[in-house]
Amino acid sequence: GRSLTLAELIEMVQSDLKRRGTAAQPEFVVRADRSSPASELNKLASALTQIGVRTWKLATVSPGSGGTP
Repeated sequence: GRSLTLAELIEMVQSDLKRRGTAAQPEFVVRADRSSPASELNKLASALTQIGVRTWKLATVSPGSGGTP
């Protein structure tokens, strides 16, 4: 995976939601570094809610683990 800013992630999610339409609510899985501050994850949760995402999951990754949760 690659690192994204909050703005980049929200733009990607909005694009995906627009492409899918309102018929299906996809399940999003966010893979965050374990060292990510809770305040940043709270900002993410708020931003996802604002664009209409009702459910999402958080998976954590240890720094340097190569992306394995």
